Amino acid sequence: MQTSRLFLGLAFTSLLFLVSSSLAEDSFSGTWKITEGSTLSGRAYTGTVRIASIGAVYELQWNTSAGKYRGLGLADGDKLCTGWGGKNFGVVLYQISTDGTLQGRWTIPGANEFEGKEEASGGTPGELEGEYVIRGTNPGGRGGYEGQLRVRKTGATYQLRWTIPGTQPYFGVGLRVGNALHVGWGTGKEPYAVISYDFDGSSAEGLWSVGGAERTAKENLSRN
Repeated sequence: MQTSRLFLGLAFTSLLFLVSSSLAEDSFSGTWKITEGSTLSGRAYTGTVRIASIGAVYELQWNTSAGKYRGLGLADGDKLCTGWGGKNFGVVLYQISTDGTLQGRWTIPGANEFEGKEEASGGTPGELEGEYVIRGTNPGGRGGYEGQLRVRKTGATYQLRWTIPGTQPYFGVGLRVGNALHVGWGTGKEPYAVISYDFDGSSAEGLWSVGGAERTAKENLSRN
């Protein structure tokens, strides 16, 4: 009996340690105040961003003086690749390999904690623009797909177009962040956006843009 109590006590202590460690490692979750935000036309806005984790995926809710938006995010070290859109949207985080291949993780609303995978090959080393052949799997490994991806640089942003046989085309807007490309995407029938945050403790600096735009705008945060 005493041994059982000791085991249960140790197990409970270990559980608390794991939970607290997990919370400590998640520097993104919480409610954040927008300390500096501007639209692409230069108009200032204020508000809050709520970030909650579901496994490796993050759900975001923006409540701002410029509007309310819902989005998703994927971690990229101390950065968060996020995007928002209408009914059909998603985010993809590509790592840029030295051989020109893009290795992507992506998700959509309703996929919960699951991610999809996508490899885009055929690119030119040292150049992000180009035509790629893609092979991927849907979130949770539910089926695969193949197709083409076109990436074009437009000012401070990148515009992407996916062509997959049997489906409608998808369009994305991306920001290059070091050796990564942060992308928000949609069907083109509704607005879609990308927001790339760089977190540093209780603050974050963000850049964002919308599909079709060539410029970016700021959205900086502090923990509420």
